[in-house]
Amino acid sequence: MAELCSLTRARNPSLRLAPASDECFLIPGTFIPNVVIERRAAELFGIIRSGAHLNVYVRDETTGELKYWISKRSETKSVSPGMYDNCVGGGISSGESPLECIIREAEEEAGLQEKRVRREIRAGGTVTYIEITEEGKGGEVGLVCPGLIYVYDLEIRKGETLRVEEGEADGFELLGKEEIQHMMLNAQFKPNCASVMVDFWVRHGIITAENERNYAEICQSLHRALPFRTTPAAV
Repeated sequence: MAELCSLTRARNPSLRLAPASDECFLIPGTFIPNVVIERRAAELFGIIRSGAHLNVYVRDETTGELKYWISKRSETKSVSPGMYDNCVGGGISSGESPLECIIREAEEEAGLQEKRVRREIRAGGTVTYIEITEEGKGGEVGLVCPGLIYVYDLEIRKGETLRVEEGEADGFELLGKEEIQHMMLNAQFKPNCASVMVDFWVRHGIITAENERNYAEICQSLHRALPFRTTPAAV
């Protein structure tokens, strides 16, 4: 796969394939173990991009209202610079599980200590989607990209703050649902991260069939059936 990516760069210089990097990811669903590809090259070959995202939230003990820590992507990132994300997220590297991925990312991006995250994190299932690459998102435009995100939640205490690590984000903000929805409607949220946020609201009973007329469609869209294997045992 590394040789194929190298040849692609050499023979198709017009393709927007990012320079080679050491960031390689397992190809989901392959029957051959340890087959990896550069993450930025996966979309060129129709390969599922898999990642893990963490929602970090705070509960008001008096009202029960939830607020959410979200991150603003660095303006120097090649993909969706300056847009808003879930608190923590990243691609699953070769040799690690989704949980190990999010534990690593939580410490690298937000300074959340491994022991605390292992003890208090909660798995929230998956979000699956298919998107079309656009201008400003990095890479080639107009490609069909399937995505698989493993979702996790972490509740922290009121008054705790997060610190920016390694320059992945320009900062963190603690916001309510209405403020985040406003960002989404104004295309300020990275689309797959917005899906993870909406999935949280569905799972926690904040968006329901009683308060959202498109509830059933939203639920289906968050868990699209991908026309590719996601595990070797899938049939």
